[in-house]
Amino acid sequence: MHRPRSYRTRHPLLSLMVLVALVFLISACGTVVPTDAFVEQPTEAVDVPEGADSGEKPAGDVPDTDVPDADGPDADGLDADVPDTDVPGADVPAENAPADHTGEDLSDEDFSDADLDDAILDDVTAPRANFDGASLVNARLQGSDFRNASFRDADLSGARLNGSDFSGADFTGANLSGAHFAGAKFVGANFTNANFTGAVMPGGSVVFTDAIFANALWLDGERVCSQGSVGGCAD
Repeated sequence: MHRPRSYRTRHPLLSLMVLVALVFLISACGTVVPTDAFVEQPTEAVDVPEGADSGEKPAGDVPDTDVPDADGPDADGLDADVPDTDVPGADVPAENAPADHTGEDLSDEDFSDADLDDAILDDVTAPRANFDGASLVNARLQGSDFRNASFRDADLSGARLNGSDFSGADFTGANLSGAHFAGAKFVGANFTNANFTGAVMPGGSVVFTDAIFANALWLDGERVCSQGSVGGCAD
C-alpha cells in the first residue's frame, strides 16, 4: 500500500528556512530589558530655603556689605556731609604773594635789604623811608611821597615810579634799568653811579632839577654821565 509522504519529509528545505527565520527574529528583537528599569526611582528631597522663588535672600549669616556712614545716616550718601576740601590758608595771601602797602603811611620805615619784588606801594606816604639794598624789581611806587627816602644800591629795575615825588631821595648805586619815570619829580635827588639803561622817560614829564648824575650809566647803556652832571646827564 502506498503511504503518502509527510510534510516534514517532503519539504526539508522549508523546515530549515522556518528555523532560520525564527533565529533571525529573535536576534532582531534584542535582549529583553528588565521591567524594573522603567520603574520611577524615588527622588531625594532637597530643602529649598523659604522665599527662594521670590528672589529673597535665604536666611542665614550673610556678611554685611553696607559701607558705614561716617558723616550721616543716609546709606546712599546724598545727604552725607562732604569733607571740607578748602585748602588751609586759601583765604590769606600766600607766602610768595607780593606785598601790598597801597595808601599806607610808611614814614621813616626801614625796608633795607627787603624783598619787595612786584610789591605795590602806590599812594603811600613814605618820607625818609629806608630802602637801601632792597629788591624792588617790577614794583609799583606810583603817586606816592618818597621825599628824602634812601634807595642806595637798591634794585628798581622795571619799577614804575610814575607821578611820585622823590625830591631829595638818594639813589646812589641803584639799578633803575627799564624803570618808568613818567610825571615823577626828583628835585635834588642823588643818582651817582646809578644805572638808567633802558629807562622810560617821556620828554618833559620828568623833573630832575639839581639832581646829581655823576658817573651814572645813561639810557643807552653806554654813555656815562660826567662827574659834574647836575640836572641831567652831561658828557
